[in-house]
Amino acid sequence: MGRGLWAGLVALSVLAACSSGGASAAKATSTTSVTTSTTAPTTTTTSPEDAVKKAYLDYWTILDRLAAAPDPDDPALAQRAIEPVFSSVQGDLSTRKAQGRTTRLPPNSKYAHHIQSVVIHDATASLADCYVDDRVQFSADGAVINDHVSTLTATVTLVQIAGDWKVSDVQIQKRGDGDLGCAA
Repeated sequence: MGRGLWAGLVALSVLAACSSGGASAAKATSTTSVTTSTTAPTTTTTSPEDAVKKAYLDYWTILDRLAAAPDPDDPALAQRAIEPVFSSVQGDLSTRKAQGRTTRLPPNSKYAHHIQSVVIHDATASLADCYVDDRVQFSADGAVINDHVSTLTATVTLVQIAGDWKVSDVQIQKRGDGDLGCAA
């Protein structure tokens, strides 16, 4: 209990005890306390490198969601991708949708992107990524088409447009069979 509120309650008790007369019944009293707190607004500053990383990881979040339920016209794709990767992904999603193919994470998946480096030059960024891909691809009838596990390294180009980083190109540099890990 705050010192000011405690002092106020003690003073009120003393005042009530002093004002009660001999045989008369004590009057009921009530107190209301108001607590006011002020906090300074929290400000955070995101480094340009962190903004690039976030945009890239958001891109993959969107792609993974769309791979599970293909929709080439989902507006979220345009929020994180531009040409030439935009048309490539949109075409792949159209094919997946027409064929009824989906891709989802298996239980206990090791799938994760490990960004190795980010280099920014003006409004262009280059990013190196390593990821273990254990996602499973299913046909329209639910049969497993591909459950092969690979470890991939990629170089990525992002472009800053109106303050937002967007993926413009993803080039697979190396593909290894199995979970080879991604040492930083």
